[in-house]
Amino acid sequence: MSDLNKEMERGYTFEYLSECFEVKEGVLYWKERPLSHFYNERSWKIFKAKHTGNKAGRDNHGYLMTKVSGRYLLNHRIIYFLTYGTIGPVIDHVDGNSLNNLPENLRICSVSENMQNCKTNNRNTSGRKGVYKHKGVDKWTASIRQDNRLKHLGCFDTFEEAAAVRANAEMEHYGEFANAR
Repeated sequence: MSDLNKEMERGYTFEYLSECFEVKEGVLYWKERPLSHFYNERSWKIFKAKHTGNKAGRDNHGYLMTKVSGRYLLNHRIIYFLTYGTIGPVIDHVDGNSLNNLPENLRICSVSENMQNCKTNNRNTSGRKGVYKHKGVDKWTASIRQDNRLKHLGCFDTFEEAAAVRANAEMEHYGEFANAR
């Protein structure tokens, strides 16, 4: 269960978050929150003076997070929830840019669909997911993971051939979640 799903059970309802935030062009802004959200009038006044009208969130490893009543929530999940009124196990950034929180760039997906759309690992030496040089036979090998199994796509004389076969397999198996990067 996601953090926002857990938080919704703890009282972070659509109404509560709507009282906290306004979404403008994919950015969360603090609203003037009601006194009922705070323990006392002093903390409410301090919050109001410091945050009302300002952008909400801070960068945490490439994702914006915002502290709401003592708990950190991911901004893109709040934006999706406030825009569409629903939430899923994972909210994916269509373009792969974790700071682009425009509602049209966000979609619900499963964990495996989100992994299909992730960036190439920085340890990848070929620069293309699922393509590597098979040193024993001096050929390029393409493979793809589907249903938690690695499927061998073939050995090729050139990197371009292997990358093209991998790209076709991504479109066939992953559909809209194929990594276009």
